[in-house]
Amino acid sequence: MKLIKNFLLSAALLLAAPAISAEHLIILHTNDTHSQIDPDDKNLGGWFRHKAIIDSVKAANENVIVVDAGDAVQGTLFFNIYKGKVEYKLKEIMGYDYCILGNHDFDYTDTLMAKAIIPTNLKWISSNYEFKNKELAKKFVKYDIKTIADKKIAFLGLNLNPKGMIAQGCYDNTIYHDAIEAAKHLTDSLKNSGAADIVIAISHLGYQNIKAIGDVDLKKACPNIDIIIGGHSHQLVEIESPCCWHKLGVEPLIVQAFKYGYKLGEFDIDLETMEARHKFYDIDSHYDKYPQDKAMVEFLARFRQGVDSVNSIYISNIKETLREENPELRNFLADFILCRAQEMSGKQKVDLAIINVGSIRKPWIKGKLSEGQVMTTQPFSNRVSIQEISGDSLISCFKYMTIRKGEGVSKNVDIKMSEDHQDYIYAKVNGKNIDPNKTYRIATIDYLANGGDSFDMLEAFPIVKLSENIVQEDLINYIKKHHKKYLKTSDKQRMHY
Repeated sequence: MKLIKNFLLSAALLLAAPAISAEHLIILHTNDTHSQIDPDDKNLGGWFRHKAIIDSVKAANENVIVVDAGDAVQGTLFFNIYKGKVEYKLKEIMGYDYCILGNHDFDYTDTLMAKAIIPTNLKWISSNYEFKNKELAKKFVKYDIKTIADKKIAFLGLNLNPKGMIAQGCYDNTIYHDAIEAAKHLTDSLKNSGAADIVIAISHLGYQNIKAIGDVDLKKACPNIDIIIGGHSHQLVEIESPCCWHKLGVEPLIVQAFKYGYKLGEFDIDLETMEARHKFYDIDSHYDKYPQDKAMVEFLARFRQGVDSVNSIYISNIKETLREENPELRNFLADFILCRAQEMSGKQKVDLAIINVGSIRKPWIKGKLSEGQVMTTQPFSNRVSIQEISGDSLISCFKYMTIRKGEGVSKNVDIKMSEDHQDYIYAKVNGKNIDPNKTYRIATIDYLANGGDSFDMLEAFPIVKLSENIVQEDLINYIKKHHKKYLKTSDKQRMHY
């Protein structure tokens, strides 16, 4: 009976992925899966479902390469507790051929990252990072070339500038080189020398950024790149007319597979005609009909108990689900930061608090709230910080927050912006317009205070107070003290038009 079931499963998978000739190369790609090994609260994503597709495609096609464009970590307790040991090994078990680093791989420092990466057999690419850690450096190549059907395909890995994106002190052993300069030098050399017929850049630069290099800039600067497989900006980026064949070498084709493993992308490259087409798989319960990969199940069993134990400690209740994109959660966290900062400041008043939406990683689901949920919502090693900044710099901060389409501000702040979020109109603190010549005492997290997330207008002002505990610890204590029975939130838009 078992043999019959296995045969039927193989047949079903083969039907799901029609066979393609040996002159074709299939590239499967993911990005920003953020430790979402199991499906999320919407029953979307999940690495076991990815594995079912990978196995299906490999069973039906001779030439398949699987790549990840960074930030496979940071998003669930698997990373908070085990610091990358779970995700990197799972990528190996799943059959990934190439991985690159995202900014969140550095969240617990590049030293701890190295300890998790070095024991695995994954092949890592970085064309523009240089590693002082010699053992880590051995795991990385600047590029790699595979020869398939007499065509030489080069793979590059392009990483973002850590300054302003990765917390200070977390990338001390990593040297950044300009991504476009590195890419242009490599691609021109590979194509002009005949070393590569096709160049594929795996990128964690983001699609298009306000203050930094993105994939759109890469496309303009490096015409010798044929395909850019992107990450970082959590966008669904598809090529125009995805079902059609596109001639390689005309201009770089850019794709990105959204976030949290909700999508898995597939390039089909005809190596004879040098054309490519692209599609996405929607990762949902459709793939649960296939058995979970046995090696993944056995490996994860060693770590699930630790995750489950933290998720079973309940500290409050929530009447409605609070998602990261909604104002209620942003408001609550900004008010918490103001309260914690005022405790730290004593008699000296703290004027306001801000927090970036990017620091809020997971929703709080209606019902019981556990310590595990709090940890995954605020997973970073940030601390509450206090700064004294000028009014004109505070205005610059609010203008930047406006362009970013809103962040979290405390309940005593009112910011008005244009409907398209392009123009800042005014900001008031405690009902009064900001005085550009006044000094304001503001609370935030040290990541922003040090210029993180491109809040460089804050970087010039020293931190005058810093919490002893990391944010998630202070937040758990705050909820236990002030919201033990029910979490009380405000749904008022504090940044509005």
